[in-house]
Amino acid sequence: MHKSQSDVISAMLILMISIGLVYTAFSWGLPLIQKKQDEALVSRVANYFSQQNANSLPKKIEFVANKGGTDTFTLDVEGVWTLDEDENSISFFFSGLASNVIQTGEWVSLTEGTDCSFQSSAPAGILGSDSSSIVCVKVDKTADRYEYTYKVWFRELDSSDGTRGYKISLVKEAGGVSSSTGKSVRISQGETTQQQQGQKLLTITKINILLG
Repeated sequence: MHKSQSDVISAMLILMISIGLVYTAFSWGLPLIQKKQDEALVSRVANYFSQQNANSLPKKIEFVANKGGTDTFTLDVEGVWTLDEDENSISFFFSGLASNVIQTGEWVSLTEGTDCSFQSSAPAGILGSDSSSIVCVKVDKTADRYEYTYKVWFRELDSSDGTRGYKISLVKEAGGVSSSTGKSVRISQGETTQQQQGQKLLTITKINILLG
């Protein structure tokens, strides 16, 4: 075999090996990179639903309910927002390759001392010590992804002597929608009404929700 032919064969072998190495790197490396990116995404979403974060969705809603005015919550993640007025909740659905929740297929409460009973008959919290909001998350495993649903539900708070009650009521902004793939939620204080329920005076503050 001539040297020139040998050089060509050697070059072809090197090229084939290089292509194989590149393919292997993409086959193993790219999913790993995507998973790391999704881990960061999952962590970011969790932070924006955390009641320890003053800029989280539940905290923004509570602030507007107590102080009045208008605020906008923005989450730069592809997903679906759903407002359920009957349940008095707002939820966000998205999917990713990573999970930070051990349990799957079940609602998990992220608010200490509560469960995820999205019912008007669920026990009220204590006015002055408990949070109006209860944050829950559910993760469903599919073939190759995790589907997340974060839900913020608002419960009634009653005084320890049972004479006063307070409730945030989520309502759809006039002309708005109940479900959206947008990335913003506009929060504004609506009317405040009072109802006498036996010995308890219940104050209800409406919060108008406009899904972007």
